[in-house]
Amino acid sequence: MPGGLTRKFDYEKGKRQQSANKEDYRERILEEGDNFDRGGEQQRKIISFRGSKLVMDLRPFYHDDKKSLLGTLETQWQFTIDGQVGSIARLRKNPKVSEKVKELFEIMQRSVMGADEIIGTAEHPKTKRQYYMVEFRCNIRPVDPLPNPIFKKHLAFSAKLVGPALSDS
Repeated sequence: MPGGLTRKFDYEKGKRQQSANKEDYRERILEEGDNFDRGGEQQRKIISFRGSKLVMDLRPFYHDDKKSLLGTLETQWQFTIDGQVGSIARLRKNPKVSEKVKELFEIMQRSVMGADEIIGTAEHPKTKRQYYMVEFRCNIRPVDPLPNPIFKKHLAFSAKLVGPALSDS
């Protein structure tokens, strides 16, 4: 191994040993033991207890459903913008409407990701399972009516047409 690399590794090793040998740092490690806080963001727990109650944080699952809905809206359904028809992904490639599509879909993304108020429950027609239903604002006119509600793995989504989606353009 070339001498330059060895010197560099020795230098870095010495720096780590020197920082670990600092008295206040070493004392904190010994004092706090396994509970030593190394900083950073604390990882969320899906299941926690508050007293004798079990609390489940389902936000990560709901976030996945919202991302899945956006992917479905972007690739599976046809929309109309300024007389142009196609999926969001295809309309983004159309130079005539690409800027408007990008802007409108970004607004719809914020609406979907911010949808957190449960407005009711919906029963899946095939599985007969009950889903919590949340509402988002759809500002792009669909060619065919969107299914109401749109079922995903954990949530059902209800689309509310607003703004440009209500106009006949």
